[in-house]
Amino acid sequence: MKELTKRLGTSFLQDFYPTEWQTKMFDEFFNRSKGGQYDWSPPTDIKETSNEYIIEMEIPGMEESDIKVSINENQLTIVGEIKETTHVETSKPLLIERFTGSFQRTFTLPSNRIDSIASKAKFKNGILRISVTKAEEIRPREIKLES
Repeated sequence: MKELTKRLGTSFLQDFYPTEWQTKMFDEFFNRSKGGQYDWSPPTDIKETSNEYIIEMEIPGMEESDIKVSINENQLTIVGEIKETTHVETSKPLLIERFTGSFQRTFTLPSNRIDSIASKAKFKNGILRISVTKAEEIRPREIKLES
């Protein structure tokens, strides 16, 4: 960091990024290249149908027992941990790029009228699929005309 500051001048980076952010950015970059732990957010897709919200999250390398899913009102929280693999004592790691550590993601769903009891989660082939069922009263329905 000091070498970069010398070359670019002290004000160059400070004009764009606060000092503490610069330190965090460089620490994360170099920590990743050494295979260390860092903040990670699994890629996630959220879709809505007339009956439910569908959340799909890519979390390869995890076991089902390492994932916890909870719903509180309209807040869906997913917590997980990818454990570090142990290396054979005679081997020396040369490159480690895979993430190890824990993550937590919380999503606010558009409606607080969800049926948490009917909601389901499945984990298969590194994909977590959560179906959050909408409560009956907010599902679209046709209203019949009275004569």
